[in-house]
Amino acid sequence: MGQENNSFYRELLNDFKTESAEHYESIVQGIHELVPGEDVANFVSLETLYRNTHSLKGAARALSLRDIEKVCSALESVFGKVKKKEIALTSELIIAVQGYTKLIKDLINNVSGTHTEVPGSRITREIKNLEKVSFQQKKTTQSENFTVIPAQEIKENKNEECSAAQSNLADNASVRIPTEHLNMILQQSENFVAIKNTLSYYKGELENIYQKHPDHEVYELLRDLSSFESIVSRMTNDLISTIRDTLLSSFGVFFRLLDRMVREIAGEYGKEIEFRSEGAQSEVDRRILDELKDPIIHLIRNCIDHGIEDSATRIALGKPPKGTISVHIEKMMDRNLVITIADDGSGIDRENIRNSVIKNGILTEAEVSRLSDKEVDDLIFASGVTSKKFITDISGRGLGMSIVADKISKLDGVIVTESITGKGTRFSITLPQTIATFKGILVKCGKQQLMIPSKFVTGVRRIKKSDIISVGSGFVVRDGEGPSTGVARLADVMSIDSNKLQGKMEQTLNVLFVCRKNISYAYIVDEVYQEYEGIIQDTGAMLANARNIAGVTMIKNGVVVPVVKVRELLQNTKTTSSPISENSTAQQQTPSGGKILIAEDSITIRSMLRNIVESAGYEVTTAVDGKDAFGKLKTERFDIVVSDIEMPNMNGFELTRNIKEHPEYNEIPVILVTALESQSDMKKGMDAGADAYIVKSSFEKSNLVETIKRFL
Repeated sequence: MGQENNSFYRELLNDFKTESAEHYESIVQGIHELVPGEDVANFVSLETLYRNTHSLKGAARALSLRDIEKVCSALESVFGKVKKKEIALTSELIIAVQGYTKLIKDLINNVSGTHTEVPGSRITREIKNLEKVSFQQKKTTQSENFTVIPAQEIKENKNEECSAAQSNLADNASVRIPTEHLNMILQQSENFVAIKNTLSYYKGELENIYQKHPDHEVYELLRDLSSFESIVSRMTNDLISTIRDTLLSSFGVFFRLLDRMVREIAGEYGKEIEFRSEGAQSEVDRRILDELKDPIIHLIRNCIDHGIEDSATRIALGKPPKGTISVHIEKMMDRNLVITIADDGSGIDRENIRNSVIKNGILTEAEVSRLSDKEVDDLIFASGVTSKKFITDISGRGLGMSIVADKISKLDGVIVTESITGKGTRFSITLPQTIATFKGILVKCGKQQLMIPSKFVTGVRRIKKSDIISVGSGFVVRDGEGPSTGVARLADVMSIDSNKLQGKMEQTLNVLFVCRKNISYAYIVDEVYQEYEGIIQDTGAMLANARNIAGVTMIKNGVVVPVVKVRELLQNTKTTSSPISENSTAQQQTPSGGKILIAEDSITIRSMLRNIVESAGYEVTTAVDGKDAFGKLKTERFDIVVSDIEMPNMNGFELTRNIKEHPEYNEIPVILVTALESQSDMKKGMDAGADAYIVKSSFEKSNLVETIKRFL
């Protein structure tokens, strides 16, 4: 087995050498064509450079060539920033990029083993130099990345026709601060919450000492510490509030981007759509706005793709030929924002949602039959659910809407869906205007402490083992006088080793009742402590994909505790095993097998796709083009066909059409994996009868495997 793997790796490596040389030549040629300061002239070259660098990075990552991946990632970032006009394309930057390509060439040559190894110090030095040069272009050219903070008397003067003297005064009474500096200042100021918590911890410790030893000097020290804690608390809150206000940004520029996006996508789909917006002057923390952009864009794309009908259909339904998509921002009294995204299209196709839920094993047919229309609408945010029969990379794979909900949840927000068949759909997002502190209940499972956000905890109780009963394949506990609630051991769901002894010694259990959007579970924990206030910090790259974890927070005297991501926790909770047994283990699903036919003319891509699919547990046969693939269909039976589009002899569209028109093969799902990203190409794939469409530029292993699983 080891020899087979080594042989396969050598085969991939040879393919990489050939294709990396092609990418490198394209990158060098593209850089040569760049013209300083000419945005229009550089548009095509930059797009090509960005894609070639991205492709080279992806190929290197697939072969674990980390150094090439790292240097390509840095260069890709520079091209991306130039494309977005975040930095200027100056002569100095072009020269720096040209010099940087020598490093890429040396690393590619080093893959063959015939050249001297490139030292890590050189890689680090050249990456830092490239980042330094690009940052200098950012500092000297991009004024919109600076926040102007005027003096109070200038703030109060809102007359747009002020005199020249007043304008000069405004300039002299203002300071320019880079936005990233403000972000850093706010982050550092938020860390004072940990200092406030530490003072509270030591005050509590001192109170315990005084209760045991009521000494006058201890009392005086406790009184002074309490006074100081109060002052620090007030100063910290005022400081954070003031800095947060400086980071507020309006939705105006983003709305203009959405207006242009709606026009462009509507044109690609052949639809007439009017975009309306209200509340452009509403302000929100820039960090929240940055995280909001992708979810809002995805929701609007879904409104265009799934919701708004074409003009002919709308006229036949008695609607105006032009559809409407609107975004409305409203600020509430509690400093929350409500963002409403609405369309006047066909509404959510609940029948397709029900079928998708059953097909993907999320719920049984009996469970789905008991759902209300509102509950069905909410299922669009479950991973793997889609109301669209044809799957594309931007809409219909059933992945995007779950990511939308996840991002909204991460921002401490909630999204609610309302849909009327034939009338339209409305998404309402409620979230805080600024990133605020949170409160959480500290619990312990085994040796691990966890923080559960208080707003999702509906109760904390000690229950008897006898209160847990088996119902069907699961276990429930009665929540007071209310209905029974599914129960699970938190350590099992979080994959934590709990060394707490079970059995006769433990006749009562600590239980937290957790609820979010009408989904409830009771979780058994070893210990329940007190409620804490804190700031959720990122976990860092090492734990970025950790299950059920939203971040970390600091408590007591500097103890760092993971914060539970409640939405994900509830989704991942299963109650099919006993919550009071000693050896509860999670069951992992494995592919049930299947025969997959892959048609791809590129040796490298064909080998990679074969390896990815075989590693997922499927049997794979490959074909060099569409004609070869169709010939193999005549001699073998396959469960799924995965095909490229641009192939000699018979392309992917023709292969798909031949499969779908043949009575013996037309039930076989066809997945197109291609570099073609335009809506017209996706439409060709749909017209040909393809069942799924995945774009290589945003390709991830999980995309293909998850899509295959959906059809088996």
